[in-house]
Amino acid sequence: MKQPIGGFKRHLLIFAIACLCALPTLSIQAQAQSANCDLFGLGASASIANPFDPALGFNVFVKNDLKLKNNETEGAVALGGNLIIDGSYQVSVNSKGSFKVGGVPVTLVVGGMVDYRSGNSLQVNNNGYVKIGNPNGSKAWYTDQNGAYSPIRITKDNNYNSTPRLHLQANAQQLGVSAQNNPIFEANLIDFNAAFAQFEASAHTISQMANNANLTNPNGNPISNVNLPNQVKINLQTGVNVLNVTGTDLNKVSVFTYNNQPSANRILIVNVDAPGTFNWNVFNTGGIGEHVAPYILFNFPNTTTLKIQGNGSIIGSLLAPKAHINKASHNNIAGQIVGQSMEQASGENHWFGFAGSIGSQTGGGLPNGSTVTRELDDCSYIIDGNEFTPVASASCTSTPSYVLSGATTGSGTNLSGVALNPGTTTITWTAGTSTYTVNVEIEDNIVPTVIGKDITVYLDENGEVNVSPEDVNNGSSDNCDLTLSLDKLTFSCADLGSNTATLTGSDEAGNSATTTVTITVEDNIAPTVVTKNITKMVNSATPVTITPQDVLVLNCGST
Repeated sequence: MKQPIGGFKRHLLIFAIACLCALPTLSIQAQAQSANCDLFGLGASASIANPFDPALGFNVFVKNDLKLKNNETEGAVALGGNLIIDGSYQVSVNSKGSFKVGGVPVTLVVGGMVDYRSGNSLQVNNNGYVKIGNPNGSKAWYTDQNGAYSPIRITKDNNYNSTPRLHLQANAQQLGVSAQNNPIFEANLIDFNAAFAQFEASAHTISQMANNANLTNPNGNPISNVNLPNQVKINLQTGVNVLNVTGTDLNKVSVFTYNNQPSANRILIVNVDAPGTFNWNVFNTGGIGEHVAPYILFNFPNTTTLKIQGNGSIIGSLLAPKAHINKASHNNIAGQIVGQSMEQASGENHWFGFAGSIGSQTGGGLPNGSTVTRELDDCSYIIDGNEFTPVASASCTSTPSYVLSGATTGSGTNLSGVALNPGTTTITWTAGTSTYTVNVEIEDNIVPTVIGKDITVYLDENGEVNVSPEDVNNGSSDNCDLTLSLDKLTFSCADLGSNTATLTGSDEAGNSATTTVTITVEDNIAPTVVTKNITKMVNSATPVTITPQDVLVLNCGST
């Protein structure tokens, strides 16, 4: 059963794209209005005090894939896509979080499958449990190979000691779990689509808050939020402090110093306007420690790729719901992390849940004409409930109706369950003379799973053999339109023995993956002797020599 998001029932999410509290009242309305009917942006009737409520107490919360190479996350981790183990890593080092299934703390939720790329293991500490949506051939060890209650492991094959692997600190007897009771492989525990609908709307609404930050230079002279100097100091006022800054200006700052401490009564929000790709050279922070991280928020509402680099540690939570986060820096992040996807090569993520209350006032939702993204399921995206239905005013007497254009066409009054095709679909709602439009980009970022097998083939009487991609395929799969190709299709006498070939799987979205297979070529046909007539002129002066090749047709090096 999917967990409710942020305490709201799913049918009350009215676009779980929730708006935030204590924000300036936004009146983002339809393009046109009638006397008795207004259409407001997705999520316009929702309110939320903490924009991280949909993260359900997880330290790291991403919608799609998560690639982990080195170090640790001190809290719990949840991802809607695939977990890629690419080194040695550990989670829930200091905190179990608050997410439970059957009364058991679950500190790692994987919506997709586990990709055992390289390294030793991903260790789950603090007696936390694991949930994986797609087994994809993985084996869950509730007991070891001898039947003893050793620590639970999840491996890519039928070997308890194989690497890389998932390695739990707890055993099945401690947790009271088994393959029949609260199993590891269980799908759809968290509604990531609904959660990120909220995150996207929250990030947008926060970004509309007016700048009120009290900044100074090192000498104490007031400065604006534009063209920031190398060193910046901030004086926090009681209430919500908002610093609106561009990515370019943010990267000008190498030292950011707090003159007083953030707290529940002095919250800091840093809105970073950095559309597209942003490489953040994180500044050094002065005047505070990690203990105040729950009251600092860095909001990246329009960034799609966020690379974290530089020498500074981040104190505060990251809200980047549209971004792929690449943590390349060896320094730490103290706070919660929300992103579309993420990879971590170095450093630690410390558990400090965002605890700042933004207020209780309702905002206006996503503006008319906004664009949101969703991930392709099975060659389409199925709309979930009221996910893309705006809110009509109480005075509205007309039934809102929609028209779909672009990648998907159609019309009606109820979008729930409608399938959207890959690409961009424009949804236009009309009620009376009021209209509201939202663009939905359906993306396919899922890489095919390519699984090959080694084969032995035999040359024919002509010394050749043809191989197809299907001959070496061993269960490759993709969510949509998989095409397989092989880099070498024909083998001859020159290829006798072992040959390495590359099997490639690709889809229409341009995602691809490869694996190598061994094709052993053998010749098990006995030589065929075929004679031919020849004519030689003989005289007494010149001897005539006849070789076997003159009268025989031989195959594949026969002698």
